[in-house]
Amino acid sequence: MNKDTKWLLFDCYEDEFGFVAGKEIEWYTESRPIGYDNIGDFIDARKAPKHRKHIAELLKKYGCESIENFLKLTHALSLNDTFWVKQPESTLSWNDVSLYRNEFDELVSNAAFDGVISSTTLSSTSPEFGTDGAYAKCWQRENGTAYLYKSGSDTYEIEPLSEYKGFKVSDTSDCGINLMYLPLAESAQPPKFKVCAKYPKVEENGFVLYYTDQCPYTCYWVPKVQEAAKEHGIRFKAIHITEKETAQNVPAPVTTYALFRDGKFVTQSIQSDKKFLKLAGAAD
Repeated sequence: MNKDTKWLLFDCYEDEFGFVAGKEIEWYTESRPIGYDNIGDFIDARKAPKHRKHIAELLKKYGCESIENFLKLTHALSLNDTFWVKQPESTLSWNDVSLYRNEFDELVSNAAFDGVISSTTLSSTSPEFGTDGAYAKCWQRENGTAYLYKSGSDTYEIEPLSEYKGFKVSDTSDCGINLMYLPLAESAQPPKFKVCAKYPKVEENGFVLYYTDQCPYTCYWVPKVQEAAKEHGIRFKAIHITEKETAQNVPAPVTTYALFRDGKFVTQSIQSDKKFLKLAGAAD
C-alpha cells in the first residue's frame, strides 16, 4: 500500500538463512518505490536489525520474530515514506496506522531505549521496529515534531555526538559496529570496511583474542586471562598485534581488543580474569 492506494499483492517468507524472500503476485501500478529491487529486500530493509541493542528482546516479546507476525503487527511502517503492508481482507486504512497521524507507543519507545519491557500489548504505530542502526534508540513526539533519541556503545558512548557534529555512518559490520566518517568535501567517497572486518570470524575453536597496546589495560589483563584460561582448561589463544599490516587484516572491525569464541565474534570489551571465566561458564 502507498497510503490508501494498492500497489502490490505479494507473498513472503523467511528462507533457511533467515533472509526475507517473496513472490510478487500482481502489481497495480507501473510505479515502484525508489531503490526497489524485489519484495524480499524491500521488506527486509524495513526491519530493525536483530543485533541492535534491545531489539531482539522486543521482537520476541511482541511476537514479531517471524516475518508473518512482523507484518501483521507493525505493517512494515516507516517514518521515511508512506508505504505499508496489510492483509488483503483487512479493513485498516492509512489513517488508522500512519506514523504521522497517530501517537507513538510510549512503552515500546522506552523499552527500545532502555530494555525495560513493561507491557505485553503493542501499538502498530511504533517506529522502533523499523528503525535501522546498531545502538539503542527510540522515537518521541514532542509538540507535533518527531525526535530520535540515540545512545552509543557501552564502550565509547560517543557515536550520537559524532553524528551530531556531522559524522556519518558509512558502513556497519555484521557484529553491529559502525564505521563513521566526517566528509570534508561533498564529493568524498565514504570509506568501507574490508571484507575481513565487515564479516568477523575465525576458523579456530575455543577462544581467540586479537589485541594491541592501544589501550594500557590490555597488557595488564590479557596475561591474567591467559593464566585463568590455563588453570581452568579453557582453550585460549592470544594474538598480539604489533604491525600496521597485521592490524589492517585482523578479522574484526576493531583491533584494540577483539575476542572470538568458536569462530564467532563475541566482544570488543576488555575482559578481566573474572569476567572472562563468567563468559566461559567457568566462574566459581
